[in-house]
Amino acid sequence: MLLFGGNPQRFHRTAETKCMHLRIIAGGYPAALARTSIRRRAVWYRDYVETLVQRDVRDLARISSLEVLPRLLQLAAGQTARLVDVAEMAGPFQVSRPTIRDYITLLERVFLLESLPPWHSNRLSRLIKTPKLHLGDTGLATTLLGLDASALVKDRAILSQLLETFVLQELRRQASWHEAPISFHHFRNKDGVEVDIVLERGAQELAGIEVKSSATVTASDFRGLRKLKETATSITRSRRSSST
Repeated sequence: MLLFGGNPQRFHRTAETKCMHLRIIAGGYPAALARTSIRRRAVWYRDYVETLVQRDVRDLARISSLEVLPRLLQLAAGQTARLVDVAEMAGPFQVSRPTIRDYITLLERVFLLESLPPWHSNRLSRLIKTPKLHLGDTGLATTLLGLDASALVKDRAILSQLLETFVLQELRRQASWHEAPISFHHFRNKDGVEVDIVLERGAQELAGIEVKSSATVTASDFRGLRKLKETATSITRSRRSSST
């Protein structure tokens, strides 16, 4: 990946906003993309969730409240790309927080949810160690939330969340072709300074990615990346000094 080296060239590409919205709504499942109409694609996504919940999840564990899972998944769709808050997610349901944690784990095992771990070090206590929760596919997320392209235009907050999830999914696909393993994280400190996606290759190579839905970029948008670099440099120096 050019993020870890190579000779990337500058390029400018004007992407139509509508095209980006449609890509997010389409998602990445080949079977869904084979459906050319949005309506047929949405039907496929709903059937897919029903099949996984009724067959795969039932095989993985005995669940007394199976009907909670589709509702929990819909709730998670609205919280994609946010820090996991089990207490908030347990609120609408008559189940305990540990049970919600177990349900989240089950949905991760069938790839409907993804927990993105934090990039942190035990040497630095100011880093947040809470994972981020991402839905497994943005097409599935928009179907569960009943969103179309016009709805994304009106709701910039959910657009930003879904775009971050979409970029994460695309990066994972690219990383799967890479010869060396790449781990994925997010970065956030206790001051709220964050980087959406952190890629790590080995012990010395990091790449931070900030996802923005805005057409303009300001100096403040690089605050998290600067803090990530500063933190990584501090950890490296600490390791070197402790080994000498």
